[in-house]
Amino acid sequence: MLSTASWGTRKATVRRWFEFGFALVCTILIGVLVFGGAINGPHAKLPFGEYLAVLLIGSAGLWFIGAVLTSKTVLFERGLLVQNWFNRYWIPWPEVTAVEVDPAVALVLRDGSEIGVGVGGSSLWNALWGNRYQRGLRERIEQVRTVAPPDSSAGVAHARRLGVVRFLGWAGLFFGVALAFGHLF
Repeated sequence: MLSTASWGTRKATVRRWFEFGFALVCTILIGVLVFGGAINGPHAKLPFGEYLAVLLIGSAGLWFIGAVLTSKTVLFERGLLVQNWFNRYWIPWPEVTAVEVDPAVALVLRDGSEIGVGVGGSSLWNALWGNRYQRGLRERIEQVRTVAPPDSSAGVAHARRLGVVRFLGWAGLFFGVALAFGHLF
């Protein structure tokens, strides 16, 4: 687990708001379809195996959408937190040597490796407009990076975030509703 206690002041949080909003709408839609169907819809009277498949597919869909919803980059005084779909990185500013935009945003580290910034990913729409969003994100990162206090680097911290708890939470919620309405047994 990554602790934010020593990261300094939060300067900005960056998300792709269209994707965030779209994922939120999809979450509500899938939730309504699965819950509505589980309570008194067309799949409320399915055999146990098929009903179980509907619940698991709904849970898996919401698990994936949850990965999209939680993608963000948070700029702090001492570094940045990059939270992509399945990975989370804490990167102190001294570790970052450059911020590239070609066509997606990537952080070049001192050891030469690159870490892609999920919220700075490329798209056809952005490419048609000259990657303005990615260039703006790079400028925002550089703006915070240039005023960062000199600090000794503790290295990049990496954590996997597969969202198993999120999947089990959705599945448990769906199964609980199904059990409450007597559809499983």
